[in-house]
Amino acid sequence: MLPSDARLRRGRDFREIYRRGRHFNSGALSLYCWFDRIGRPSLPVRSALIGFTISKKVARYANDRNLIKRRLREICRHELLSVLPGDARLVFVARKSVLGADFTTLRADVLKLSSMAGLFRGDVPMTKGTAEAAAGE
Repeated sequence: MLPSDARLRRGRDFREIYRRGRHFNSGALSLYCWFDRIGRPSLPVRSALIGFTISKKVARYANDRNLIKRRLREICRHELLSVLPGDARLVFVARKSVLGADFTTLRADVLKLSSMAGLFRGDVPMTKGTAEAAAGE
């Protein structure tokens, strides 16, 4: 389970990341990524924060939404939490195709989005040109 001090919870924090962050798309997920270099009081800088959004349009029933969130939390705990810088703020947004995705597909999407956002190399987030250049290496 993702530690509680690494989770985004407040609506205003989600809105700030949507407004200020970069947006990346993959098959079943979207990622909003923002690095809070200033350190706002509403978003403490002590650790990276990760949030998840699964709307009722995506999954009608709460048990389906909760299953998706549990899977995403576990993937983020294993794959991202140890490599994220302390000022990273991430929000994963589920798309309709997430309902048919299994754990390995979700894991692949999370890793793909994280790579696109430049979370593993610590450099600037990838744009279309830098993604093509990285693929050619």
